[in-house]
Amino acid sequence: MMGKSALFLLAIMWLAGNTCGQDSLGVMTTHQEMKEVRKQRFIDRYENVFMTKEPTRHMVKIGIMPYNGWNGGYQFLNYTGNMNVSAGYEYKVTPVFSVGAGGFFAGGIGSSAGEKGVRFNGTAGFSVQSRWYYEMEKRMESGYAASNFSGNYFGITYDHYLIWSGRGMRAGFSRAGAEWGMQRRFFNNGFVDLGAGLYYHFDGGGIRSNSTPETGETLAIDYYKWGISSKATIGFAFGDWKKKTDLPFCEVLRCQEVVRSQFTILWPHLVLGLRYQSAAEGIGFEQKLFGSLSAKAQVDGFIFNQSGYAGDMKEHLFSAELLSAIQLRYYISQRKSRKTGKGGYDLNGFYIGPLGEYSLSRTSNSYRGVYTAGTRDSLRGGIVTGYQRTLFKNAYVDVDWRMAWQLGMSSSYHSLSRIGFGLRF
Repeated sequence: MMGKSALFLLAIMWLAGNTCGQDSLGVMTTHQEMKEVRKQRFIDRYENVFMTKEPTRHMVKIGIMPYNGWNGGYQFLNYTGNMNVSAGYEYKVTPVFSVGAGGFFAGGIGSSAGEKGVRFNGTAGFSVQSRWYYEMEKRMESGYAASNFSGNYFGITYDHYLIWSGRGMRAGFSRAGAEWGMQRRFFNNGFVDLGAGLYYHFDGGGIRSNSTPETGETLAIDYYKWGISSKATIGFAFGDWKKKTDLPFCEVLRCQEVVRSQFTILWPHLVLGLRYQSAAEGIGFEQKLFGSLSAKAQVDGFIFNQSGYAGDMKEHLFSAELLSAIQLRYYISQRKSRKTGKGGYDLNGFYIGPLGEYSLSRTSNSYRGVYTAGTRDSLRGGIVTGYQRTLFKNAYVDVDWRMAWQLGMSSSYHSLSRIGFGLRF
């Protein structure tokens, strides 16, 4: 009897062990399947957003180049309008090589105390380039991409500039260089192109002419030949790809996200040369007050340093500026979005509101043995209107237009179109 009971107990334990083993295997299999589903879902979303599997040979690009609102500094040039626009065409010669050409325009308008009327200051020119998308072939063989313009690249470029100022147009300079960048198409008609390059300036590149007030003598001052510079362009793209429907816009634009506050960091502007260095950066903080109203504080910094020779005399020029601003923003369409259940609890959309700015600048100049230096500050008030949008999880775009008057000097004002592009947290 005892033997039969023992055999029965062993049988029960064996069955229980098999059952438990099957449950464990089932849980492991289900967990693995869920991981595969999540991975595939991420890949599908990535492909739908960046169009990585859409073959493309032709692309027309119209972009804005975020220059972080700077055009050499508020006080340094006395011009505060800023518009940076580019247009170009890129063609795939082979699946991994492309050639392209385009034009660009950057500048602005403004007036300063002591000047009559409004003046324009800026540059325009054209560029030609060739790019090698060095990861494209491997991604195509793995089935992750088709031959298109979404990828990382090495390239060579040639740019030619013309310069306008309040005194008219003058011949600019040319440069050639090697670049590294990452270009992405997103949705049907969007693109972003970020990178940096090493450039050689010639035909007057890095040369500035100064006229002495005593004799009218013009001296050419050699500032730099080689330089490293960052770049960023975001805009619209049109080409021969198949348009898609039911795209995951809200996954990219974060339509339903609830955001009460955020820090922002602008994409940096950087130029590094042996005799010329400049940099611009900005940080901001925005806080939701109530409803559709928020307050934003922004601090931007600009600095450049250059040295060269006018004949046998060394010249040195330094300028630095700090600009702080406070805005009240009323997001125009958020109330309607909340009523219709389409979001409106974030910091996205069209906005308008009052603006206050304070700038502090320091300049020093050593020319032909004469040293001058000075510090200036100004307080301005005005209005600002614009559009801000979150992209993906940590990127954002903020395009605004502002009109501000220097307090106590009604004849001094600036009109500025500002393009902010960077990271948010």
